[in-house]
Amino acid sequence: MKNMESFSDVMNYFENLSSEHRDINYFVYGGSDRILTAERDNIIYPTLWVEPPEVIPMISDQGNKMTWKMVFLVIAQCDPDEWKKEKYLMDWTFQIATSLMQRILSDSEDQFEISPSSFSLYPVEGMNNDHEIGWRVQFEFYHPISSCSDNKFKSVCPAGALAKFKWSN
Repeated sequence: MKNMESFSDVMNYFENLSSEHRDINYFVYGGSDRILTAERDNIIYPTLWVEPPEVIPMISDQGNKMTWKMVFLVIAQCDPDEWKKEKYLMDWTFQIATSLMQRILSDSEDQFEISPSSFSLYPVEGMNNDHEIGWRVQFEFYHPISSCSDNKFKSVCPAGALAKFKWSN
């Protein structure tokens, strides 16, 4: 499978995850405006919602990497006064979220690097007008990047660009 190195790679990965998971019925990417628009179209729950990532290039002596801070939500819909249904849906969306986390960790062996301790889960209750509930998952993954510039520049990787020098007297 292809490494996740671009925005399209990452979005395709999550869209594929949602289509492969038997309990996820809808995928949406974007900020809250996107999910609010999708609600008007009668989305089918449970939904996997991926928020826009934060991408941070890290340049250091230990190596260069691109860090992706990701957030996804697994949400379902429940009327505010249906406590039994809400408890059931919180458990169900928790199971879906943790199964996605396990799959991401499994896939990381071939596609990207991740620390299992970077995962965190937060309950989501009464979100938006449709009273969406579920779980918000945050995590980080990264992949190495070259210290050379890409082929859009005349000097792609000048001689000595990868060499490390140590000065001593």
